[in-house]
Amino acid sequence: MSRHEWILYFMAPEGHRYFYCRNTYDIAVADNSGDGPEDTDDGRLYLDTRRPVVNDPESRDCWYIPLKRGEFETKTPASWREVVLVATTIKDVRVELDGKELPIRKTVHDLLPEPESD
Repeated sequence: MSRHEWILYFMAPEGHRYFYCRNTYDIAVADNSGDGPEDTDDGRLYLDTRRPVVNDPESRDCWYIPLKRGEFETKTPASWREVVLVATTIKDVRVELDGKELPIRKTVHDLLPEPESD
């Protein structure tokens, strides 16, 4: 897949960059070790929406974003700020705290104030 097919979707405050592929509709996650998803030290890794974002059972301050490359599954550490950004921006991302799903999936429309009635 050539670089021109990737579109920078958003950047997390701590440095992960999320790229959207307009041909396959996949979302790749890249660190700062390369310019694009295929240029990083880890190679191209995709966001895995089949698995939830989870916290570390030993520390509620440490979170993990699920990633995949084919059948290979891994995860990358993330801050709570990145977790909220991912969960509110990307459809089908689930977040679990100690095994229980968190209801943080609000959209921009949900956050807008209700129109005033006459």
